[in-house]
Amino acid sequence: MKYAAGVVFYNPKEEDYKKIEIYKQIFDEIIVYDNTEDLETIKKTKSKIMLYNVKYIGNQSNDGLSQAYNEMCKLSIDLKMDYICLLDQDSFFEKENIKIIMETIEKNKNLKIGVYSPEIHYDHVVTNKEDSNDILEIRKVDWTISSGSFINLSFFKIIGGFDINYFIDRVDFDYCFSLKNKNIDTVIVSDSKMNQYLGETKKKMGKVFFQHSPLRHYYIYRNRLYFYKKKNKKNNLENLKLIAGIINHLQKIIFLEDQKIKKIKLIFKAHKDYKKSRMGKIKFEFEMVKNID
Repeated sequence: MKYAAGVVFYNPKEEDYKKIEIYKQIFDEIIVYDNTEDLETIKKTKSKIMLYNVKYIGNQSNDGLSQAYNEMCKLSIDLKMDYICLLDQDSFFEKENIKIIMETIEKNKNLKIGVYSPEIHYDHVVTNKEDSNDILEIRKVDWTISSGSFINLSFFKIIGGFDINYFIDRVDFDYCFSLKNKNIDTVIVSDSKMNQYLGETKKKMGKVFFQHSPLRHYYIYRNRLYFYKKKNKKNNLENLKLIAGIINHLQKIIFLEDQKIKKIKLIFKAHKDYKKSRMGKIKFEFEMVKNID
């Protein structure tokens, strides 16, 4: 089996470049998709990563995750890779944990598995288990996050890749359900661990939770509507799940989060854009641009 790593950059920092050096030691190919728009940062990134002899894709624009994943998967297929591990800047995947997934793939290569993912640990450091035995356990799940996932490129071709309507948020959710519709499994490899950093946290009523930016709330809301319509628009149970998700989303903003007005404004815009079939990257009206920051 041959393995590529596909890393998405967006205004990377020094530590992000250093991760490439680590990944270079274990993967057959490294592909960087740069969603950075700042020309100076792009120039710096190119000069840094050329030292590692990696493939670079960038359009001096933020193309979102779906397009980045699709382009990296297609290039991996051209390079005769069997799998690509998708990664982003908020992830840190140690070599030993990467090897565990590769070993699991080799042992299960005859099974109909489209995605292998590690156990995800948020905002704290973990390492692989020292007492891990020779039996690498896997369990089926409905979906897993994209970062850290090993994508079987044969099945990627069968389902037609990632849906570019999402831009960000629910990209991974949708991909796994597309696999499931073809009776292709998504699995978690229990002995493999990966650290994922979610960003800003807030403590309220004795609990710590993660906050999203106003713009991220736009994508969460709009893409939820799109996903449930695409999944099964005539299923009453799914409609109830959608309504419950919307109520929970709004309650979280109103009672727990900061920047409530900005976030609610963007949710109204998300609803309006969805109704008008405006998907992909958000397009701001002039007044919205003035009031977003």
